[in-house]
Amino acid sequence: MDTLGPVVDAVRAYKYLFLVAVAGVSAHALLTYLRSPWRKLPPGPKGLPILGNILQFTSGNQWTTFTSLRRTFGDIIYLNAAGNHMVVISSPRIAADLLDRRASIYSDRPRNIVASDIMTRGLLVVFTRYNDLWRRLRKAAHEGLNKGVVHRFQPTQHIEGVLLACGLLAEPDNWDGHLRRTAASAIMSMVYDEAPIISGNHTSVKLINDFVARLTRAALPGAHLVEFFPWMMYIPISLAPWRQKAEASYIADSAMFESLFRRAQDRMKQGEVGPSLTTTLIETAKRHGLSERENSWLAATM
Repeated sequence: MDTLGPVVDAVRAYKYLFLVAVAGVSAHALLTYLRSPWRKLPPGPKGLPILGNILQFTSGNQWTTFTSLRRTFGDIIYLNAAGNHMVVISSPRIAADLLDRRASIYSDRPRNIVASDIMTRGLLVVFTRYNDLWRRLRKAAHEGLNKGVVHRFQPTQHIEGVLLACGLLAEPDNWDGHLRRTAASAIMSMVYDEAPIISGNHTSVKLINDFVARLTRAALPGAHLVEFFPWMMYIPISLAPWRQKAEASYIADSAMFESLFRRAQDRMKQGEVGPSLTTTLIETAKRHGLSERENSWLAATM
């Protein structure tokens, strides 16, 4: 039985209408192609079918790869990593023009599945998408650390300066360790109102440094294939060791940050109120609409 017969007969009967329809569709497709922004992409290396330039993200030193590509393709480079479109900017001037002067267009961040969605649940402000939560976090942080209030931390800086000078006089060869201890102690005091840290091996400092190292590794381009193949998120967690580690990191880090936050909160309840970012976050939590977990992660970000 000829199943195409009726179709052929219909085309013959309405051939002019058919030709007009084909011409209209073709014109629309051509116009769409000519107006497509994808025809105006910056130059970049040709990639492999399907994979694109993904293999160029497998090395541990992407910045050397980007530097090499800059010599060939210029300051703005286009890369396609398995369907994920990326633009690499290698010029500070161009970066400032786009990210600062045109911030309303380019303020958002690309999705980072492991570092942002899993390891920090979107609570680390440096990874948070440009949304209402980001605006509330930024406003709260600015209120606690703007130039009008930083004078409150001058006593902390004075104490740390004296401790640094004493340490350098006692052990001048360990100058690097003294500088690291001073930086860590000053930050813990200004953020959590903690007492000065005497040793650079303080438990809280080691835990925070470990968190930063883990997060930095997870955020590197090419660190996890799920960034290029988002469907891997639906793999059962028992078959995805990378997700097990990321989930465990979030649980442990949340407990650590909330513990530091609650210590400051307990001191406030006892009347021991010192100048710190955490103190400000606790006092303004309701006004900014931030939960205890959101505030604890914000303090940790700083």
